[in-house]
Amino acid sequence: MPELRNARDRDAGSGTVETIVLIPVLMLVLLVAAGLGVLERARLAADDASAAAARAASLARTATTAREAARAEADRDLGAGGMPCRRRDVVLDVSGFRPGGTVKVSVSCHADLSLLPGVGWLPIQTVEQSTSVSPVDVFREAG
Repeated sequence: MPELRNARDRDAGSGTVETIVLIPVLMLVLLVAAGLGVLERARLAADDASAAAARAASLARTATTAREAARAEADRDLGAGGMPCRRRDVVLDVSGFRPGGTVKVSVSCHADLSLLPGVGWLPIQTVEQSTSVSPVDVFREAG
């Protein structure tokens, strides 16, 4: 029986060591998953904002009101609900703004991953960009 007891004594504390080694690895995996979630949220926000802004611009009566409507819609979409966009850029192309033409909106969302808990010391920033085109109604009246 002494041999069995010695084998058991050699394994004593190994569970604690494994846990101490495993916890930082799990924390890193969680932070990477959270970072990827923020990036995906920024990408989806840029996609949604560009589509909504293009649609709002295509419904306007003049090119000036189309610009205003597109910027307002993009700002509303990207500024709502704690979006990860620290800065946003909206570029509107109204060169085809006429009945039967199109309007094109490009939205950039500058996401900042340093807002995540535990990675504030590591300034990670990325830009998610999306472009949408919306047709202007052929039978619309000029405003």
